[in-house]
Amino acid sequence: MDHPLIDNIDGVQKVIGNTKQAQCKYCPTHLACNPYDNGTSSLRKHIEIVCKGYPDRVKVESRQQVLTNDGKRGQGSLVYVNWSQDNCIEAATHMIVVDELPFSFIEKPGFNYFCSVTVPLFKVPCRGVIMKNFLRMYDAKKEELRRELKSHCVSLTTDTWTSCHNINYMVVTAHFIDRGWTMHKRVLAFCVVPNHHGVTIGKLLESCLIDWSIDKVLTVLVDNASANKHAIDYLRRKMCSWDIKPVCECRFMHVRCLAHIVNLIVRSGLKLLERSVASIRNAVKYVRSSGARLEEFEKAVEKEKVECNKICILDVPTRWNSTFLMLDTSLELKKAFQKLSDDDERYCSYFDEDEEVAEDEAKTTSRRRVPTKRVGPPTKTDWDNAAIFVKFLKVFYDVTVNVSASLTPTAHKSFHDVVTIEVELEELSSIGVGPDSSDSDMVLYDMAVQMKSKYDKYFGSLDDMNQLFLVAVVLDPRYKLRNIGRVCEVWLNLPSGEIKKKLEEVKQLTRELCDLYSESNDASTGGQKKKTPITSETTSRNS
Repeated sequence: MDHPLIDNIDGVQKVIGNTKQAQCKYCPTHLACNPYDNGTSSLRKHIEIVCKGYPDRVKVESRQQVLTNDGKRGQGSLVYVNWSQDNCIEAATHMIVVDELPFSFIEKPGFNYFCSVTVPLFKVPCRGVIMKNFLRMYDAKKEELRRELKSHCVSLTTDTWTSCHNINYMVVTAHFIDRGWTMHKRVLAFCVVPNHHGVTIGKLLESCLIDWSIDKVLTVLVDNASANKHAIDYLRRKMCSWDIKPVCECRFMHVRCLAHIVNLIVRSGLKLLERSVASIRNAVKYVRSSGARLEEFEKAVEKEKVECNKICILDVPTRWNSTFLMLDTSLELKKAFQKLSDDDERYCSYFDEDEEVAEDEAKTTSRRRVPTKRVGPPTKTDWDNAAIFVKFLKVFYDVTVNVSASLTPTAHKSFHDVVTIEVELEELSSIGVGPDSSDSDMVLYDMAVQMKSKYDKYFGSLDDMNQLFLVAVVLDPRYKLRNIGRVCEVWLNLPSGEIKKKLEEVKQLTRELCDLYSESNDASTGGQKKKTPITSETTSRNS
């Protein structure tokens, strides 16, 4: 269209001719379009950058490409990638989530300056945009994970605890194995709970399963609190009333945490060495309380020519395995502690001071602080008791390490770990004490008796163990069904009739689980694969 060309002549605006101009279809802007005097660059820039009404503006941005590497650090090749404002916002949101940064980080002046130098085209958004994008990403990832969990049989772990502010928290984690036989762990819920009652925990577990559309749950692993037993009973009743039949009718859903059981067993015997452990703990506290004291201790290690490169560590009194490591390291540095006792007056006077310890009033909830003298320094008896403790509990420590792995399966190891603990306790508790027994033998015997009584509470018979642990042994190609019978005969000394009955039960349960897996696999593949029945002949051959 013709557009008047206006110029300023002697202070007066006059029309001096006409010029060709085009009007944008999406906004009222007029642009020069004379085919002889003007090109198309101004038109293209208006569409790509200026015009706010152009509906395909994002597509235009995505066509712009930059030269970069393919992301493989050190060995990547140069490639062309599409650049757009939305992709940069997506990457910034991903950075904040992965690096656990606050949303306000996007508005920091340092980050804005970095972007202005490295990516001048990137318009850094505000924290509100990042937060909205984060919520959108969360919903998309949650829906993706929901579809993934729907196609698998999952196992759950849950735990509750109280913070220092008296707020109750609960976490629910799902474990499953994908079609590539890779184990995955996903946190499904982390929430505040009003109390630690069993029904409350059970309702939260039920709502979590409903929220994630999970209907195939094999096990739920919890610690040994009585509230958790009520929670599992509540969840079992609810799941059995669902339209979709639960796995194995929830018979093996409740799994007690083996690491927690070992902790309870060990702490029952640890009470007999409470004073000896406290004296060594106070000695380690003195060394670790300041840099100067630690330096003096290192000099004592050099003077005594102790061939140990370890540094004494302080334990967490509620975790016996950390106490085991503290005592194990302290025994190797025993000569250095004795050197401090002989030469360092501050070390000796440290145990003459009073410390504040908590004392529980009998049958009351009130607590008062009572000054008492520090236990220590460690005597020869204390070191001897510590040596007994370390030697005796090495088996329990190894079991705790085995069952606490988070990146590899541990179910196939649990049966043998439990048998190892029982054999250790049986040997020590059956020795007994006599008139010629030393003090160390008596302490060791008393520890074994205390721990054996606690062990029998959880694993008094083979039926007290979750039977899925036995199935895991059968599925392990190194052991199979025959190994269970051998262990029951040699190490547990069970009668042949009871062993035969138990093996038949495990064999039947293995068939049932194999049939369930075969049915779910056929359903996921659309029935293309023919199901192979599990017969007694097949199971016997694999035994």
